Amino acid sequence: MPAGKKLSIQETIRQRQGDAFVGRTEELKRFRDNLALSIDSDQRCFVFAISGQGGVGKTSLLHRFRRIAAEDGALSALTDHGETDVIEAMARIATQLAEQGFPLKEFESQHRAYLQLKQRLEADPEAPQGISMILGRALAKGALHLGRSVPGGDIIVGMLDEDAIQKKSGEMISSMLEKIGNKNELRLAQDLIGALTPLFLSDLSQVAEQRQVVLCFDTFERTGAFLEPWLIAVLEGRYGDLSPNVVLVIAGCNDLDPNHWNPYNSVLVRMPFEPLEEPEARDFLARKGVQNEEVVEVILRLSGRLPLLLATLAEEAPSDPSKVGDPSGVAVERFLRWVESPR
Repeated sequence: MPAGKKLSIQETIRQRQGDAFVGRTEELKRFRDNLALSIDSDQRCFVFAISGQGGVGKTSLLHRFRRIAAEDGALSALTDHGETDVIEAMARIATQLAEQGFPLKEFESQHRAYLQLKQRLEADPEAPQGISMILGRALAKGALHLGRSVPGGDIIVGMLDEDAIQKKSGEMISSMLEKIGNKNELRLAQDLIGALTPLFLSDLSQVAEQRQVVLCFDTFERTGAFLEPWLIAVLEGRYGDLSPNVVLVIAGCNDLDPNHWNPYNSVLVRMPFEPLEEPEARDFLARKGVQNEEVVEVILRLSGRLPLLLATLAEEAPSDPSKVGDPSGVAVERFLRWVESPR
């Protein structure tokens, strides 16, 4: 950071979160050492897979990895449950890299072209109702194609009545395609993932020639349905080459499915997470100012040594065991925040 420049609120928060980080020493060392390896090293890995129950500290570790990457001079980007498809995930990564001074120019240009096409068609008074759904079929088509490429994907794809979808939307598709005269726009409308992913990878590889790039995919239990087949297709080279100066970090409640990922074991590090060891949990509480041994014992028991619940219970730095709150309400709110059903 230039001399005299003050930290932003976000940078201050990240710094303090990093200062409060505890445990996971081996994982941090493995990641840091991997960044230091030559891209030609047989020991270098390109995929880190973090797994464990909610509250065990996966997201915190991802942010810690990003901080380590920044300290090492690498770029990083993160996606989570806020993205609902592959295109949104690529766009968010592109935005974050651009904010760090490394835009993905060709991808961004074509992504803007798609958004403009979508806006133009939606604004056309003669366009049939539901045109957004039809444009989305370009994305769905690519997702279905990718889904079939993953072992077991045919089962899920087979549950969709594609014939019914085709019959219902056939006239709408014809109407839309008649309004597109540009071949480039036509390709975007017909195969969005296939059109944009090669540009994304090409731009990303050019950036990686200058700096290492770490791409983090959080809450994979939510996003894996669309990101996993896409990532596997990328690793297979279906959309072109990707620089070995790019590292992927995937975090979710479940370990990556061996049926899909075993072919990449030689470049993959699996990091299954368990609750903190008791010395680590005690160290964390000490940093939070919790010193009373009875209070410490109560917090360790109630939290199960999960970092999220440890932090929740230690927040007020209680000195009386009877003042230690019940973490269940906060935990349920955190873990189920994206579940829409009231039940």
